[in-house]
Amino acid sequence: MLGDGWRGATIGPNAETIRLQPGVIGGHANRLLAPHGRKIALIRLDRRGQVGGIAANNASGMCCGTRENSYHTLAGMRVVLADGAVLDTEEPASVAAFRQSHAELLLGLAMLSRRVRENARLASASGTSTG
Repeated sequence: MLGDGWRGATIGPNAETIRLQPGVIGGHANRLLAPHGRKIALIRLDRRGQVGGIAANNASGMCCGTRENSYHTLAGMRVVLADGAVLDTEEPASVAAFRQSHAELLLGLAMLSRRVRENARLASASGTSTG
């Protein structure tokens, strides 16, 4: 569980966005958005789950399906890797620097993804197309 220093929430203009730190409970985010007729796209998981875990697990809740999972509702994310690197996906300079500094990691992940997609047994188990 993250400490109080990680529980910031800022509602954007017209409540079209909300910027959340990883320790915010999903239900709290929905209570902040409710007066604006909005919510984060999580139905059941939002009661206790913290935003960091919700995003890390690509959670969506039982009623949302994959159309409204976390990855489809995120505008961006700032992450800190174990090596101390910071990646802010909303900042093109950050993305470019990360691609350069972590090229080997990204290549390895791309190769792993390709191997999974080319493995018919793994691809069918994950619902991934081999085409």
